[in-house]
Amino acid sequence: MSNLLRDKELDRLKEIFLFANTPSYLYKNFRQDPTVLGLSEKYSTEELIEFFEQIVKSEKLDTESLIMSYALLFAISLKDYAESHQFLKRIDKYKNLEWIKELQEIILANAKATNIQNINLNHETNAIPIDYDVELTVTQDAQ
Repeated sequence: MSNLLRDKELDRLKEIFLFANTPSYLYKNFRQDPTVLGLSEKYSTEELIEFFEQIVKSEKLDTESLIMSYALLFAISLKDYAESHQFLKRIDKYKNLEWIKELQEIILANAKATNIQNINLNHETNAIPIDYDVELTVTQDAQ
């Protein structure tokens, strides 16, 4: 599990963690960190959840495990709403994570249900053929 992050990446997250004095600070800074973004891109939602649950099953977490748990949690929160929402609705059961209830509220309040629909609009005129390839992203507040 510890091989998910290199020492340098873990050190950067550790610095954010140590300076965090509110759940919102932790949320904002972890989600913007390239390491967390990378985890979200590299692994599927299911893999991230599995890694997260393997770490937090321990009753007492050391600092590295705690930081890794938060990194995975925020990576999951960056995933597709449909894939992550059910898991995120029940994270408050992990009482060994500081601020878990507050973080859950922040994550769910900021969750967006997103649908992407590709629309191909082919239109020809007598003079110049026009090919419109439009990607439409619809984002709704999740409630």
